Amino acid sequence: MPSSPDPHDRQSSRAQAEATLTQSPSNSPAQGSETPETRRLLHELHVHQVELELQNEELRRANNALDASRARYVDLYNLAPVGYCSVNEAGLIVQANLTLANMLGEAHSRLAGKRPFTNFVFQPDRDNWYLVRKLLLESGTPQTCELRLRQVNTGVQGGDSATVWVELSVTLAQDETGQRLLHIAVNDINERKTTELALRQSGELISLFLKYTPVHTFIKEVTSTESRVLGASDSFQQMIGLEGKDMVGKTMAQLFPPEFAAKMSADDWTVVSRGKLVTLEEDLNGRSYTTIKFPIASAGRNLLAGFSIDITERKNEQDALRKQNAELTLFNTAAVDRELVMIGLKQEVNALSRQLGLVAPYEVDFADTQSKVPP
Repeated sequence: MPSSPDPHDRQSSRAQAEATLTQSPSNSPAQGSETPETRRLLHELHVHQVELELQNEELRRANNALDASRARYVDLYNLAPVGYCSVNEAGLIVQANLTLANMLGEAHSRLAGKRPFTNFVFQPDRDNWYLVRKLLLESGTPQTCELRLRQVNTGVQGGDSATVWVELSVTLAQDETGQRLLHIAVNDINERKTTELALRQSGELISLFLKYTPVHTFIKEVTSTESRVLGASDSFQQMIGLEGKDMVGKTMAQLFPPEFAAKMSADDWTVVSRGKLVTLEEDLNGRSYTTIKFPIASAGRNLLAGFSIDITERKNEQDALRKQNAELTLFNTAAVDRELVMIGLKQEVNALSRQLGLVAPYEVDFADTQSKVPP
């Protein structure tokens, strides 16, 4: 039943009408031969007429204000940075804003009342959507999820549709007839998901690199007193008996002999404090290594990366080559000295033969010629 009018509002409306009649004498009833009762009734009719006119004016102002408010709401709804839609229990979109239409690449007029929301959910993600919808309808508790929506008018090669990652915030409501509605806020998170995917792929590539590289590779965080491993290759198994994942979080003192660890930590601090690349020759457990370390720019953190290459075999080969060269030099020196003695002896025999009138038996003119070359 409609509520009774407030008597205070009725009195205020009548007083306003009485004041209007007083200010506009032309609206007052004519004074003539009417009886007092007739004049009273005419006055009441005029007051009621003025009241109605005032109420109509107030109603027009209220309607104008309502239209303006509705227009502002429509603008806010359609131009919001987040997509919005309402879906009935049958799954049909009954209302959607322009932001969602643009996000889906669909004409706004083709969404409301005509399209199932599920049709826009990327096939592999529909189970996720069904679960969220089921939980909401059963519990009435707002639900959120992340999934991909199909962009119907942005087909890629092969006839497939492009997709966009979104976060759905879904709440339960009722329409004017009491039917349940799902109010869905659709937030575009495609850029964030793309970045996450790129980072995940990058992390996977780094993990694969650290797993398979034969070079002992590492990343450390360094202070003036210690160095701590942030990442390392599995090839350290060959050096210290630990895979990279088992080195993460450990300091040099926990991984290497004390003297060697102290030197490594000092070298690491030199790299990050001076911001320069260093190349070192190191020996550990009977093996020789060339180690290169360089700083990594990071806000608020002293990081370095580097790698160690086992050069034991190469160094042994170089030592062996140096030894062979030294021996060959000694041999060559001894051989030259012996040859010079032989040439000297042959020259003496030739000289004695000439003194006896005999033919010199040895051809050593080349030595005579070399001996005559001025210094």
